[in-house]
Amino acid sequence: MALLAKIDDKETIKNVKDFFNNDFERIQRLSKSSINISSPIIDGMPKVQPVNNVNENKYIKAANFRLAFNAVIDAVNDCSDTGRVIIIKRLIQHKPQWQVAQEVQYQSSRYYDYYNDACLEFADNLEYRTAILGDDDLLLDLHAYQH
Repeated sequence: MALLAKIDDKETIKNVKDFFNNDFERIQRLSKSSINISSPIIDGMPKVQPVNNVNENKYIKAANFRLAFNAVIDAVNDCSDTGRVIIIKRLIQHKPQWQVAQEVQYQSSRYYDYYNDACLEFADNLEYRTAILGDDDLLLDLHAYQH
């Protein structure tokens, strides 16, 4: 794949919208989940230790959701001022498009251009923010690529 593969803008914009409609709130909820820690029960009988630590896996999973959520927030904050307002008001707060267009002071025809640009900008930012985490499991790439 070339350094900058051809992106399908229309599908990428759809992916961003789907991400905020289906995944973002779940990532947000899971990033705030707490892990209950209980003391080991000692009954004097020898036991075989499990191969993997269940609590450790829970900590890692919770930490990964926090990292992913923080990466999303950073990606939003990395957007241009107009893009950030559009992403927050339209895709996170689910305000009607006409209301967001009024807030950014654009006519509806021009607003859609800015909306599309904001989605594409967010997709780029999110890919970067999750890539620098250094864990392929955390990479969130919302781009749709042309074949």
